[in-house]
Amino acid sequence: MLNMNFKLKRLQEQGKTIRTGIVGAGQMGRGMITQMVLMDGITPSIVADIDIERAVHAFKYAGVNDEEIKIVNTLAEANRWIEAGKYVATENIDLISHADLVQCTIDATGIPDVGAKVATDSMNNKKHCVMLNVETDVVIGPYLKRLAEQNDVI
Repeated sequence: MLNMNFKLKRLQEQGKTIRTGIVGAGQMGRGMITQMVLMDGITPSIVADIDIERAVHAFKYAGVNDEEIKIVNTLAEANRWIEAGKYVATENIDLISHADLVQCTIDATGIPDVGAKVATDSMNNKKHCVMLNVETDVVIGPYLKRLAEQNDVI
């Protein structure tokens, strides 16, 4: 984590950014979204929540303007708006691990079975996965570690 700010800033200067997909727009997810919106080199491109208004609110809370937020239900829509640089909100968690430009997924749900699905789908689609979901980690953490190694992701 040392010098992460500088590495992310360098990415931004090179015209690159890490696009993330976040599942869960509650307290943890909203906090991640807010931090990422303020950072260089990383962005919360797509957020999924069972309550679409909570996903939209998380972007607004982070200072994102209404016209920059797109609500979608299909993978094609998600891919199109992410590529256009918009912030995408959805109720469909499957879009997170399947969106073309998303490089890293973040599970912030606190729900074990949802976390397991997000992590396994992400890793099987060659996407890195960050778990803020201790409930899932406790139950299947060792399995997820092996799955990550098999798919050459973190």
